[in-house]
Amino acid sequence: MSDYVIESHACGIFVHLNITNIRSKTLLHTFQCQKSKPNNKYITIKNRPHNLHEIIKTDLQNMNIMQQMDYNPDTDPSRNYTITHNAISSTIDKHTTTKTVKFNKHKHKKSEWITQGHIRRSIRHRDKIHLKMKRTHPDSPQRYTLKTNIATYNKIIKKTITQAKAIHYNNIFTQAHNNPKDT
Repeated sequence: MSDYVIESHACGIFVHLNITNIRSKTLLHTFQCQKSKPNNKYITIKNRPHNLHEIIKTDLQNMNIMQQMDYNPDTDPSRNYTITHNAISSTIDKHTTTKTVKFNKHKHKKSEWITQGHIRRSIRHRDKIHLKMKRTHPDSPQRYTLKTNIATYNKIIKKTITQAKAIHYNNIFTQAHNNPKDT
């Protein structure tokens, strides 16, 4: 004999499956469905000046953080960390501007190795071909050629992205060849 109890909560849907066997022992099993992800149509971006590192460096030198530090060996080191972290964060926030913009999959890259140039343009071109294919009649011969072109283009883009990813990580490893912590 089995009983189902379905409950709806803010964090998801719970399904309780109550199974009773011959010995009258009850097994309660709960399935929890994941809450759906929020629709992130807008993202927050920070605009930084090109010389942000120099600006932060001069501001931190002018703040005299070293005078605020506690040099007693018996004190908690997290206090000094908090002072440093707050100083750097406030300086960055002071010199950067944040704004909320609508998410665009072509402009807002998710991976460091997808560059502004060739790969992003190729993805945009592939999406245009795909849209053109979707708009053509299913029985038209042009649709078949567009579908073949998309398949070929997808292979080329995938190969290019794989190569760009390998080059990106290779550059990171060569920059950190003297520091094993960075690899």
